[in-house]
Amino acid sequence: VVFRLVTLGVLASWMLSSVAMVAILDVSWQVAVITGAILTVTGPTVVGPMLRHIRPQKSIGSVIKWEGIVIDPVGAVLAVLVFEAVTSYHGPMQITISLLKIIAVGAALGFASAHLLVESIRRYLIPDFQQVPLTVAIVLVVFVLGNRLAHEAGLVAVTLMGIVMGNQKSVSIRHLLEFKENLQILLISCLFVVLAARIQLVDIWRLGWGGLGLL
Repeated sequence: VVFRLVTLGVLASWMLSSVAMVAILDVSWQVAVITGAILTVTGPTVVGPMLRHIRPQKSIGSVIKWEGIVIDPVGAVLAVLVFEAVTSYHGPMQITISLLKIIAVGAALGFASAHLLVESIRRYLIPDFQQVPLTVAIVLVVFVLGNRLAHEAGLVAVTLMGIVMGNQKSVSIRHLLEFKENLQILLISCLFVVLAARIQLVDIWRLGWGGLGLL
């Protein structure tokens, strides 16, 4: 179900959003397909808090949670590839090569770093009080290294790293999860305030009734 949501669901959201933007806002198709690609992302920052309040059945909640996590890098990569295709007029072959490079680099770094961290914890190479700061350090290194090797591969790498860490049974990561929850609240609280502060009210008014219709 999650696989279909992040593949067929993404394509459906992308096409419908793009067509709606052209029809309602009368923007160019270039702007529409780029914005449509960005709008495919639901994102864990939105889905997570909603699930905590709504509390759906376990099977439904699990599907929605993982969709929200996996869709983040999928949507980001899609937006980058579409932007490159529209602005640089890259051919299908170049776009395919870029996509494969992002997937290969992200997968290699994500799985390797997760395995390294799990083995280090399992063999007691990392003291308990250093597991949280070292995990954060590894995540930052993996993210930066991934982006250096392939644009937007860093987000794919750290997402896969988190998925592997969250589903492995070799070591307990309870205190890492607790730290993640606290960090998430702080970062998201700051993030949405900063994002909202960057929007000028006049930009919203320029969209007119069409913008409200699109929403």
